[in-house]
Amino acid sequence: MGVWKCGTTSLYHYLSQHPQILPAVAKELHYFTGETHWQQGENLTYLDYFPPIEHPSYQTGEATPGYIIQPHLAKSLRHWFPDLKIIILLRNPVKRTISDFYQRQATSNPTFAQTLDGVTHIDLAKVDAMADQLYADLKTGTSWLQCLLKQQAIIQTDISLNLARNLAFSQYIRYLPQWFEQFPREQILVLRSEDLFQNPPATLQQIYTFLGLEHHPLPEYRNLNPRNYNAISPELHQQLTEYFRPYNEQIEDYLGQKFNYQSNSESELQVGWGQVESQPAGNYHGREFR
Repeated sequence: MGVWKCGTTSLYHYLSQHPQILPAVAKELHYFTGETHWQQGENLTYLDYFPPIEHPSYQTGEATPGYIIQPHLAKSLRHWFPDLKIIILLRNPVKRTISDFYQRQATSNPTFAQTLDGVTHIDLAKVDAMADQLYADLKTGTSWLQCLLKQQAIIQTDISLNLARNLAFSQYIRYLPQWFEQFPREQILVLRSEDLFQNPPATLQQIYTFLGLEHHPLPEYRNLNPRNYNAISPELHQQLTEYFRPYNEQIEDYLGQKFNYQSNSESELQVGWGQVESQPAGNYHGREFR
């Protein structure tokens, strides 16, 4: 279910190659986010987008990161699919934010395209105000895409506001609790994206165990959707690291799980943001996944 830029595309690609996993017609159905074309003009139910499975040895699923922030969705899915198993990838929030920022910049109007080159700090008061507004809108039933479109006109000329929505989606403690309030803990697997990046086979083994499947090693572990961009300044990196410190502590306390985002921040800045298209099994270091 997410989060954006945490490796969901690569992970979905890996899982789809398991002989007992039959994927949906597309990775991201967006069926429950309110902005998908899948439902328009069609009398199809959610299950119509999945292969019919009668044998218990086979499983199916999809990956739509937008689901994770949708208020009240967990309660609905608990009603419809009480035995659903959920996989969540959480990445260092600073790196997730910057990756998300450049991804969205790549799809925006080039007239307003911005970079973080030379930016040493942002106005965090503006960030917090926009984040609060974003989640308030989501709770009224507005889809996340509608929220982004609503903000589009005002954020493009202000780098702080432009980065705000990306920062908001990295505040994991804001939207994870609804899932744990609705589903038993044994039905939710929360993983560090960094573990997937550094050792895909071991992470997949953990997932297969969670799903009740046998391990299925792959000949290679490709990085899907690679992207290159410059490292942010040390000053901005430090500001964002400090900004996320309380959020990181809260999510660790809530999940009872250590992510060690703060201790790794300096070394991650030195590594930079370069990417590699793919690597064979057994060689996993120095990559960034999408």
